[in-house]
Amino acid sequence: MKAKPTIILASESARRRQLMERFGKPFRSETSKAEECSPKHLTPIEIAKTNAHRKALSVAREHPRTLVIGADTVVALGAKIYGKPKDLSEALKFLKQLAG
Repeated sequence: MKAKPTIILASESARRRQLMERFGKPFRSETSKAEECSPKHLTPIEIAKTNAHRKALSVAREHPRTLVIGADTVVALGAKIYGKPKDLSEALKFLKQLAG
């Protein structure tokens, strides 16, 4: 009998875990040790792909025979990329800029 493949989500994000649960396949979450990067010469899509790959690779090195899924989110408006807000005030400022 074949063993079911193990899937690891390289994220502890509640939203990403919720999305994975929709597939109905067993998985577990593990935090990646990869640092996010945001090179100026890359587009927001390229940055998200690069960071998702880095996160998945970081976890996959610890589990070489396991399917690892990495994900990343980049918020951008035109050429401006928004990082994680430092505090509530900055978060509100970002939301106002992104609204409408």
